[in-house]
Amino acid sequence: MGASIRFYRTVGPTVEIFRVMPIPAIVPPLIFFLGVDDPLKITVIALAAFFPIALNTLAGVRAIDPMHLLVARTFRMPRSKILIGIQLPSALPYVFAGCRISLGIALIVTVVTEMIAGSEGVGYYIVSMQYAMRADDMYAAIILLSAIGYLLNRAFLGIEARSIRWAREIEGRRGE
Repeated sequence: MGASIRFYRTVGPTVEIFRVMPIPAIVPPLIFFLGVDDPLKITVIALAAFFPIALNTLAGVRAIDPMHLLVARTFRMPRSKILIGIQLPSALPYVFAGCRISLGIALIVTVVTEMIAGSEGVGYYIVSMQYAMRADDMYAAIILLSAIGYLLNRAFLGIEARSIRWAREIEGRRGE
């Protein structure tokens, strides 16, 4: 979508319609089709995580310096080499930003899905403790979720730092 205006104009409106749809609102209809087991959770998490990654990737591809693409075309680079050698590395910081956003959203949506349609998991446990009037256990689970989210974010930042170290070095040189 980022590399082809025609493709973006064709697919973009559909993506935007699904992007603004509240994920918790589609859980009940999906229960009808997928049941309350793992396929439901996987589908809901994938839908929720897809859009931040897709939109950030789109922004990353659009942010590529047009001069780089013109030089590649001047040297008659094949589209596959332009994609792998220019577009992907240039968009990678944006892709990582989308993944980091999606990581938090996926955690939230997992818990919400377990609250709505779960028979196990932390979300189900939180709701069960609420109904049982066991506030201390409920808050302990919420604190555990926060700790898990924090640790996942830190781990992802480490992976990102190692994967796109070159991008940070280039940014540092530009600032000098």
